Amino acid sequence: MPPRAQIIPETTAARHGLARQWFNQADVDLSRGRVTDLVLDRGTLFVQTDQAILQAIDAETGQTLWSVQVGRRGHPSLRPATNADMVAVVNGSNLFVLNRHQGKVLWQQAIPGAPALGRGSAICGSTFPAPTG
Repeated sequence: MPPRAQIIPETTAARHGLARQWFNQADVDLSRGRVTDLVLDRGTLFVQTDQAILQAIDAETGQTLWSVQVGRRGHPSLRPATNADMVAVVNGSNLFVLNRHQGKVLWQQAIPGAPALGRGSAICGSTFPAPTG
C-alpha cells in the first residue's frame, strides 16, 4: 500500500509564499474506498468515491454543502457531469440526476446495457451524460 499523502504544514507553505485557504476531508472510508473523481464547476468542487458517495464542497470556503450516496456501493460510476442546475452520475446501469445545490435526486433511469467506463462524460442543457472516452 502506498504511503498516504500528508498535508503540507502551514509554516512550510508560508516559506514558499503559499497559504492554505481551507481544509476539508472527503467523505470516504479510507480502509475500503478512495476518491475517484474531482470536478470543479461554477465554484463547487464535486468529489466522487468508489463507494458511490458524491460530495459537494464550496470551493471558496471549503464547507461541505452536501454528501449523498448515489447508486450502489461497489458498482462502477462514471465521472459526474454538471450544468448550472444539475449533477448527473451513471452508477452501474442507472443514471441519476441530482439538484446540484441540494444533492437531492431529481430522477433516475435505468440504462439498457452496461455503460462504457470512459474517464469523461458530457452534459449539455438538460441532456444526460454520455461517455466521451
